[in-house]
Amino acid sequence: LSDAIAGCTVAAKVAQIEQALEHAGADVLVVTALDEIAWLFNTRGSDIAFCPVTYAYALVRRPAAAGAKALACWFVDEAKACPELLSAVRTSAGCAVDVQRSDYADVTEAVKAEVAAGRTVLLPLACCTALHELVPAAQKMAQASPIALLKACKNEAEVAGMREAHLRDAVALSKFLAWLERTDGGALADQDGNVTAVGAKRKATDAPGTARVDEARAAEVLESFRKEQEDYVGPSFETISAYGSNGAVIHYKPEAGSCARLGDESLYLVDSGGQYGCGTTDVTRTIHLKPAAASYHMRACWTRVLQAHIACDTVVFPEGITGYQLDAIARAPLWRHGLDYRHGTGHGVGAFLNVHEGPHGMSLSRISTNEVGLVPGMTLSNEPGYYEDGAFGIRLENIMVVRVVDTEHAFDGKRYLGFEHLTLVPFQRELVDVALLSERERKWVDDYHAKCYEVLAPKLSGPDLAWLEANCAPIEPKCASS
Repeated sequence: LSDAIAGCTVAAKVAQIEQALEHAGADVLVVTALDEIAWLFNTRGSDIAFCPVTYAYALVRRPAAAGAKALACWFVDEAKACPELLSAVRTSAGCAVDVQRSDYADVTEAVKAEVAAGRTVLLPLACCTALHELVPAAQKMAQASPIALLKACKNEAEVAGMREAHLRDAVALSKFLAWLERTDGGALADQDGNVTAVGAKRKATDAPGTARVDEARAAEVLESFRKEQEDYVGPSFETISAYGSNGAVIHYKPEAGSCARLGDESLYLVDSGGQYGCGTTDVTRTIHLKPAAASYHMRACWTRVLQAHIACDTVVFPEGITGYQLDAIARAPLWRHGLDYRHGTGHGVGAFLNVHEGPHGMSLSRISTNEVGLVPGMTLSNEPGYYEDGAFGIRLENIMVVRVVDTEHAFDGKRYLGFEHLTLVPFQRELVDVALLSERERKWVDDYHAKCYEVLAPKLSGPDLAWLEANCAPIEPKCASS
């Protein structure tokens, strides 16, 4: 990555690590997490599906004396670090850091050498046992890698890149949702996805609805729209494309040839994301192909999940509050009606890195998310849900970034924080039971959709733009459904 996209040079990152090592009383950091190594050297790779990382280790040693250079050694096979790439890394590191490359397998000898030199080595808790056993207890500090927190706090260039990635992704997902609506789930589409008068894919013997695409094919269609976007690299994880009762399986995976076809009797949940050269996305929408036919119970549950999403999106909190503490705020609109979900409300997201990123998160079931306070620049998913076994699943997910909020007061001298949503994809407004929303919630929906229209309308045309206009129109108060 260029320094402009990364927002920080290798030299500046090594300097931050030096400070962390000095604070911890250590001389050397062994880096084992692949996304941390990619972040450190401003590089990306393709060794692991969905994650733009390369198999490697790294070692950072702070200078022994004033005026000396720091060492940043990258243990990566030569074929993966061509001379041009290594030259770019060294240029970004500047004259204050000695960047060296060694083969992947050389890391053990390098750690042994640090131990022999009498240096104190900081090893991440998740580091493999083989490396831990190389460092005697007297010279070892086993604790969380300082890079995890540094990487989690995005700089302004990374946030801008994430915004752009989500804009491109919103275009793709909007085109997909519009395609589903106008083709009746693919039933009225020819082999190229175009709408036909009679539905070229429907056979005379097909029962109504049987010619709609199946879950796996729907995921392929969505991927085709993402591939149209600038600088698209690939999916950020395997798409969860789930109709009906399959939506109640939280990490469902459709199998081509045996998965369900989309229908109009239940909900369709699609949780997907993309890797772009400027950022990583993760978004979930749950729709009904015939929303007017959705039952009151289905629409009420969907609306309660939307209320949970709004509660999380709009919360304001003092700096230092953890995601563990905020999780209950998102669940409250569901708890009030005896509903809940068996997963966390949010996880961190990398900047053109892993779609799941720590050390922070938002979960009542993961006590580790109570160990790290939220600070500006952190990204979080906002994905409450409700899953009714054997019937349907609902999840509504946006990615947010922590921002400073201008409050009237600043109790105890603290800054107050909130969220900016990066995802801008309309919700299916026809599923909203408006009578269940407060005026404040209704305004949030209208404001969110107005913003979606503002940024997406210039990038859509024809039937896609018509779909956007319909789905971003203001909602009006009305009596409860029955």
